[in-house]
Amino acid sequence: MDEGKGSEEIEKIKKRKIRNRFQGYDGALEVCRELFNVNIGPVTDDREEKAFKTTLEKRHPITHNLGIVDRKYLEKVSDLGVEGKDVGLSEDEVVSAIDVMLRIIRRVQSELF
Repeated sequence: MDEGKGSEEIEKIKKRKIRNRFQGYDGALEVCRELFNVNIGPVTDDREEKAFKTTLEKRHPITHNLGIVDRKYLEKVSDLGVEGKDVGLSEDEVVSAIDVMLRIIRRVQSELF
């Protein structure tokens, strides 16, 4: 197994490539693979992964548009949201996303330690 990257190289990569890539599932997969030589996926089935990605995409309109759906969100998510309307986020979606995140964290921990 590859030993991964040294701390100096990781710092350079963080400054150049990470930024906000952990805000999306695919970006997090790439960064973990690139920085730590860890594959964090899949930790779930296709249906649950799609739901998880959709929940993560809701972060954009919630944090930047007061919860209002915009074109950028609609381009990334294939749900039936309507531009200018509130994005819906249920308690079940949040609980499910937390469950997936815990599985991801456990996977990273088990791979690194």
